[in-house]
Amino acid sequence: MIDSLSCNSPSQPIRVNSHQHNLPTLNPSGLRTKRLLATAKLGISFLHDFTVSSTLSTVNSCDKSTLIRGSDDGARNARIPKLTSIDMNDIRRRAGRKPDQPEVIEPGTADTSALAETGGEMKYEIKSIALPPDEDDNEARRMMSRMEGPDLPMVLEFKNIEYTVTLNIPKPLKEGKKEGVLSKVRKNTIGGPTVELNKKILHGVTGRIAPGQFLAIMGPTGCGKTTLLGILAGRTKKGVTGDILVNGKPPGRDYKRRVAYVLQDDVMFAHLTVEQTLMYTARLRLPGNFSLEEKKRRVDQLIDVLNLNRARNTIIGGPFMRGVSGGERKRVNIGLELLTNPSIVLLDEPTSGLDTSTAINLVKVLKGMTDIGLTVISTIHQPSAQMFSLFDKLLLMVDGSPIYYGAAARSVPYFGSLGLEIGNFFNPADFIMNMILQEEIRKKGDVKKQLITAFAERFNQKQLQGLQDPEDIKEEEMTASVLQQVQKDEANHVVRPKYPISWPHQFAVLFQRAFIQAQGTYVSLLNVAQMVVIAILVGCFWFHLPATASRVTDRSGALFFVGLFAGGFYPLFQALFNFPPERAVLLRERAEGSYYLSAYYMAKVVSELPFIFFYPILFVCISYFMIQLRLSVGHFFIFLGLTCAICLVSSALGLVISCLIPDMKKANVFASIAMLTTTLIAGFYIRVENIRWFVQWMKFLSFIKYGFDAYIINEFQGRVFPADGPSNLGVPSVDVQGQQVIDSFGVIIGYIWINVLVVLGFCLVFHVVAFFGLKIIYKPRG
Repeated sequence: MIDSLSCNSPSQPIRVNSHQHNLPTLNPSGLRTKRLLATAKLGISFLHDFTVSSTLSTVNSCDKSTLIRGSDDGARNARIPKLTSIDMNDIRRRAGRKPDQPEVIEPGTADTSALAETGGEMKYEIKSIALPPDEDDNEARRMMSRMEGPDLPMVLEFKNIEYTVTLNIPKPLKEGKKEGVLSKVRKNTIGGPTVELNKKILHGVTGRIAPGQFLAIMGPTGCGKTTLLGILAGRTKKGVTGDILVNGKPPGRDYKRRVAYVLQDDVMFAHLTVEQTLMYTARLRLPGNFSLEEKKRRVDQLIDVLNLNRARNTIIGGPFMRGVSGGERKRVNIGLELLTNPSIVLLDEPTSGLDTSTAINLVKVLKGMTDIGLTVISTIHQPSAQMFSLFDKLLLMVDGSPIYYGAAARSVPYFGSLGLEIGNFFNPADFIMNMILQEEIRKKGDVKKQLITAFAERFNQKQLQGLQDPEDIKEEEMTASVLQQVQKDEANHVVRPKYPISWPHQFAVLFQRAFIQAQGTYVSLLNVAQMVVIAILVGCFWFHLPATASRVTDRSGALFFVGLFAGGFYPLFQALFNFPPERAVLLRERAEGSYYLSAYYMAKVVSELPFIFFYPILFVCISYFMIQLRLSVGHFFIFLGLTCAICLVSSALGLVISCLIPDMKKANVFASIAMLTTTLIAGFYIRVENIRWFVQWMKFLSFIKYGFDAYIINEFQGRVFPADGPSNLGVPSVDVQGQQVIDSFGVIIGYIWINVLVVLGFCLVFHVVAFFGLKIIYKPRG
């Protein structure tokens, strides 16, 4: 509350609750509404509803005809619109006056006797300032009210939730024993011996929220907010004890399909626009009996409600690609979950990374969701006062234990009853968080322990004595009434299917989406320039290679390099680096039950084929004719087909490594080792028969070996290379038969088509491993 707002002389600074604000000198003859409103605005910049008591003084020479209108006792209610700056003309229009027309007092209407008694000094007191309804808030609610409410409202109740995890920690050394060098090396590489430790994350958390209510879960970092949210969403089940009831009963089969869980990280495809992102999700997750026009209408409505029209055709973007803003990205993420008409909306730190204005607007949108019957629960770290005023209920947590649960507006009196008075103009959320964080810094924990104990005692007292507080009784009656109505409607409830659309339909939608994403990922002028430049360089190095005996070794080297680079290394690392950005989206959509994993994987593999083949074909078309390899149509297309086959295997190998090894650095190292091994054993750098017996068996695991054998057969079979002088080694040259070259490289299989089948077999094996790796390793929790 503002204690005083005084101005005893034109040059004296105004004091607002011990904070000085130097304002321009007041003009005694020009004291207008603008001066009063500007002064009052200083006192209400923190909260909407504070009572202001002030005394404004003017000098004796003040002109009575220009005094601000006031009642005899000096009381006046001023309504101040929410503006970035005070526009007096706008205020006058609202009051029905012309712009630039001052508000004046007719002579004789003011209490001039008071002026006479004080020597011409007028005392003026503002009793209160009432703010009008927030127009932005009303607009957000009005827009949200156009959305369709849930077909099955849900009352969510959680009782005595506890969560315990098992941690593997390094085994402590025995007393007096020192750690040896080998033990340190093992611990830093493969890990040393460990012991299991059970750690409790949540301690008896209880609460209930009905449709049309907004519950905020607050607390410092690491207090268990996100863990609790994951449990309520049904994503975490192992290690959880306690009861979760939905409409008075345990969650049903389709509970997870009726809960929208908005993660803190906004994971979406970077190359899709806002409209495309929402539309493809609608086609996947809305029921199959919805026509395409109905789904499109739903998306348009959601874009309008979330105020995304300006960004409709803007790509989402990513860390290295400019796209929508942070607030728009967050609203798109929320929109993805609202498409399915959920009953409960859970949000994990939705305001993280947003500026204050954007964060407040987002919370207003969430508040508007409650007006259509949604149950909204959100974790939030430290909201502003304006955000705090929008919460219906508040759950405060410290170290996994609740320290307050109830109406957000009653949290301040509750902490006041514990002796923790919140000062004037202090945001309750800031006060609570600062109090807890200061205790964390001092490492005392006294206040936290007292708060946990006090709330536990209060909760136990309520359980024993029953409801006595009128507010608690009123809320209980309201919730019971809502629950009774919901349970009646539940009789007509239809269980939502696990997958809204069929497998072929899923494949078609996912193919279109993956094709657009792959187009943005694979196709770039930089990649095209890279392939063209390297192909030209290769063509220059082996330019117009003569078909003579002395150049046989050079010819085989050209074959090996073209196949290895265009079909081997390049596709491998393209796949290795392109999948990780999709991994987070896949995890989210699998957890939501959006589609079959097989439909996603098949659509991804098939949609990327044109882009995987594009660069090898471009490379071969340039380098093949510059080198002048076997110049016949049939042999050229065989060479091209072999390169594409090797490219498929390399891409599959990159995909399987990326799926099985999430860490990019480790995946890069493993891919390099795997590719170099299969290259060295291919028989080009060293004859296969000269490789030592204990590693010679690895030639059968090298897809590069089978591809290179097919290249050699295609290039040399049935040809004779005439002698043309000394060979590369200075030995007199003789005519070289093509079959001699084939035999010298230790070809395993002498038929091109069988080698091609073996190469494609490797491709199939790698894809099967990658698919089951995704299915097992990235299985949704819960």
